[in-house]
Amino acid sequence: TTLQVVATIGAFGDYETMKRFNGDANITVAEEAAAAGVKRMVFVSASFPPFPASIPLRGYIEGKQAAEERVRALFPNSHSILKPSVIFGKQEGVTPHPLIAAVRALGPMQEPLMTNTPLGKLSTLPVFGGVFLPWSPVEAVAKAAAEGAVRELSTLTLLPSDIAVFKH
Repeated sequence: TTLQVVATIGAFGDYETMKRFNGDANITVAEEAAAAGVKRMVFVSASFPPFPASIPLRGYIEGKQAAEERVRALFPNSHSILKPSVIFGKQEGVTPHPLIAAVRALGPMQEPLMTNTPLGKLSTLPVFGGVFLPWSPVEAVAKAAAEGAVRELSTLTLLPSDIAVFKH
């Protein structure tokens, strides 16, 4: 039997909470998957522009980066790491926080604006560049994760522009 695992654990909070959920929890999933003989591992991480070490999301970033390193070490040639930017899309049956509702409403407009105009070139700016990355539709992230679980993709690490290919 061929086994595949997709890890999507993520959380916000204080430094320790973000490091524990985004890093340690995903590392545990990868280690348990390798010990169980899993053949392919997909990890949903995130894209980050260069950040100074003191930013509020440091635990999130450090956790995701540590998990990426562990997935690469355990599954050197049989992993897919997805690095979407802000993920937007529908969530049925839940009343979202107003900020989440705003992201969902803006996503369909932001993604083509950052993809098809010169604004997207600003995504390499330190700290604020992430605002200019094209946001990632949840359907594209899900499809890329499913495809990455069952076959080798064109690259081991998929950035927002690579993930966008899966939205059709």
